Amino acid sequence: MKKFLSPVATLICVFSISGALLLSGGVLAEKSLPNLQSNSFLGSYLAGRYASSKHDTGEAALYMRRALNYEPNNKRILEQSFLLELMGGDWKLASDLSKKLIKIDAAHPFARLYRGVDEFRLKNYSAAEAHFLASNDGPLSALIEKISQAWILSEQGKYPQAMKLLNQKSDTDWVRDYQQYHRALIADVNGKVKDAQKAYSRLYRKYHQMVRLVGSYAQFLAKNNQRRAALTVLSKHFSRARFQHPDLLLIEKKIKAKIPMASHVQTAQEGLAEIFFSLGDRRAENGGVDDGLIFLQMARLLRPQFAAADYSLASLLYRVKKYDRSIVYLNGIEQQEPIWLDAQILKAQSLSSKKQTATAIQVLEELREKYSSDIDLFNALGKLYLDEKKYSEAATNYSKAIALLKKPRPSDWFYYYGRGISYERSKEWPKAEKDFKSALKLSPNRPDVLNYLGYSWVDQNLNLSNAMKLIRKAVKLKPNSGYYVDSLGWAHYRLGQYKQAVTILEKAVMLRPDDPVINDHLGDVYWRVGRKNEARFQWKQVLSLEPTDELIKQINKKMVDGLPVKRQAKASIKEK
Repeated sequence: MKKFLSPVATLICVFSISGALLLSGGVLAEKSLPNLQSNSFLGSYLAGRYASSKHDTGEAALYMRRALNYEPNNKRILEQSFLLELMGGDWKLASDLSKKLIKIDAAHPFARLYRGVDEFRLKNYSAAEAHFLASNDGPLSALIEKISQAWILSEQGKYPQAMKLLNQKSDTDWVRDYQQYHRALIADVNGKVKDAQKAYSRLYRKYHQMVRLVGSYAQFLAKNNQRRAALTVLSKHFSRARFQHPDLLLIEKKIKAKIPMASHVQTAQEGLAEIFFSLGDRRAENGGVDDGLIFLQMARLLRPQFAAADYSLASLLYRVKKYDRSIVYLNGIEQQEPIWLDAQILKAQSLSSKKQTATAIQVLEELREKYSSDIDLFNALGKLYLDEKKYSEAATNYSKAIALLKKPRPSDWFYYYGRGISYERSKEWPKAEKDFKSALKLSPNRPDVLNYLGYSWVDQNLNLSNAMKLIRKAVKLKPNSGYYVDSLGWAHYRLGQYKQAVTILEKAVMLRPDDPVINDHLGDVYWRVGRKNEARFQWKQVLSLEPTDELIKQINKKMVDGLPVKRQAKASIKEK
């Protein structure tokens, strides 16, 4: 579905004074915030804004509450406090703040939207409808109000009126698509097979890769004795998708076992939750963190134990590096849910990101016997062992994943890439080279694979001409990657083309000034062109960038002796 303007972006404002302080040469650093936050309105507000900018919603909400104690009728603080409580899923506080906000701004879109959802879940439909109608946020509010009305009409046994409402024309594609989807859901719930099939088939032709739609359509077909058609819908999706979604796999399993199938949604609350889940999931995928959190939390309010929403929230929080909060939502997903295994994999990735890789590996190792045919589990273990520099174990798990491939597709390149890295680090170059070539055969334009193979050849003084071609291609595909530019410069260095290497490696250092290997390379090429003082300065710079012990030894030697007439030392290979 097409993107549309973010309503949250229009709600959350930034005081000019806070912007000035936050940006004035680092005057308001993170460590200085505690001195402000406990004894003043401004300090609490700025601390809240800073925490919010880091997506620390819980901490931000706490500071905004303190600011609100100083100025309880400040609309801007009240608004931000409400949104933060909503993002964090604190329903009681969000409810209290929404009521206060409506007293100040009767048409506040999100306060009214929240009140409408809260009343809707309690089946107070008249009150819910009044809140939705009072919301004033353009096509989005109008869409939600229309869909909620349609579900209320359906609940009241007024199916024709619900369909007529959702059949109203719209000039906006995404609005029409959402209306069509809910026509299908409502028709399905009411047993109107022809109406539902017509709506589903139209949407399916347009969005045949959307997991939620594919699952809903397949369930509808199977429920209405069209099992073969349902399996076809699923198999077509599986043939095109890289990720075999567990919800769809379970639906396929039930259909093949001839287990009776229920409708995708069965109540008005579940139906309305779908619109919020769809909006939140889509916003989250497109980088709308605040929007995603708000809509997904609304979905959870309407439908407790909503595993898909919990997982989407956890994924969003993982992407913004809020690993502890991500794990909280993952732990809330029950084991009988199809997505539970994926939740455990994401939990392990979160633990690894918290520098608890050994614990992460333990979480997944306990599952490998029960889920011995799950390719994603072994891929995740391969990555974790690679992070732990346990290259043999990493290669073993990648091999298990590769063995589970029925017929490798272009999207399967990364299994071979991961195993290739494991072999290269284990000094098993022939095996590594074979896997890198296999990855490129599947997906010829992967810059990471092109660069890794090309750089490895350069570093070993092998196939320099072919290496240069691969690296040039990688740089063309991703010209602002400091690692890829470094590889190109290092290839010129290996070929003795030092002047070209200087220009390219200087650019690489500008792109990645914090990388010790790239700085070391620039020092080497400076030495070769006679700029020895600059070379020693560059090598000294390397020592401040957390180099490996091996690189430290090389640098200390070069600081004293410089480079030999003919270079003997072999540069460190690193993943790029």
